Amino acid sequence: MKKNIIIMYTISFLQGMVFYASISTLYRQAYGITLLQMGIIESVLAFLTIVLEVPWGILCDRMGYKKTLITCNALYLISKIVFYQAHNFPMFLLERVLLAIVIAGLSGCDTALLYESIEEKESTKVFGIYNACGTLGLLLAALLFSLYIQEDLLKASLWTIYPYAIAFFLTLFLQDVKKQGDSKEIISYKDITVLFKEKKNWIVFLLAVSLFNETVHTLGTFYNQLQYERVGIDIEWFGILYTLITLCTLSSAMIGKIVRYIKEETLISYLYILVISTCILLYFTTSPILSILCIMILQVSEALFYPLTNTLLNQNITNNRATILSCYSMLMNCNGMMTNIVFGKAADIDLVVAIIVGIVFLTIGFLLYQKWQKIQRECKE
Repeated sequence: MKKNIIIMYTISFLQGMVFYASISTLYRQAYGITLLQMGIIESVLAFLTIVLEVPWGILCDRMGYKKTLITCNALYLISKIVFYQAHNFPMFLLERVLLAIVIAGLSGCDTALLYESIEEKESTKVFGIYNACGTLGLLLAALLFSLYIQEDLLKASLWTIYPYAIAFFLTLFLQDVKKQGDSKEIISYKDITVLFKEKKNWIVFLLAVSLFNETVHTLGTFYNQLQYERVGIDIEWFGILYTLITLCTLSSAMIGKIVRYIKEETLISYLYILVISTCILLYFTTSPILSILCIMILQVSEALFYPLTNTLLNQNITNNRATILSCYSMLMNCNGMMTNIVFGKAADIDLVVAIIVGIVFLTIGFLLYQKWQKIQRECKE
């Protein structure tokens, strides 16, 4: 099964190589797409992703992980070709519709195949490296864009097609995995309802995870530039800071070594305390250096949080792994849509209001996580 791991790492790296990532808004504007139209397109993407999550999960468990990944990576490649050919609103919308199908299909399927291809004790390490490979691809693409593409927007789109074509080709060489003892029964929508009723404690966990993810990602990725402006950092530094902050996400590759000394459940608690403290500091500081340091801590925390939570979720699933992971993802995405609206309203008032909202969300998430841990301990006793 080592072949699966190597192939999945390589696919993650290749699909991280989006050469137009840093100029995607300018690219669309060059073809007459307004910011309002971009907002509509992204709303369609979010809505379709949530709607398609569970159907794709059920289909994945029926088809198998390999066939699902082949289908999704083929559509991924087609979406990049459509983006290259897009010159108007309908074509850019079509690209996002295809992307929604891909995101919903890959959600849970890629991590499920990885988890089934390794020993359980290696899962956190593998998920961390898998995440870091995508970041490496993004960094290489950004470097090549700066050196060789620069102002040629169309070339940036064209070059993105090549790594996605290779990624699709590599998917054909994956070995499908099905653990002995897995149930042959395919989960139904009725079973899903029963599942959530029986595992209310995992709903608590998912809400806690979602509040952490959405808050840290929003403040650390979307609003970091607003913080830079707030503390007086010149815009000419934003490109360098973007590269520096992106490098921080490579820390996920170290998670395998960290969990040798600190249990996953305990480390998650530490990360909650760290990000809450960081957001409080972010609220009070007017220092450029401290602001950059806070954003870096948020990025590192987000990178470490991803493999930890993926491990805990996978460890507690025995059958229909892709379907259940898709259900979990759907619940977190629904919660994410609500928190994003709240963040948007708060940021329209002032960035410091958004930071306060983030502190509140993280505190609620931490309390929910503590409640989940208590329930888990009681279940084991």
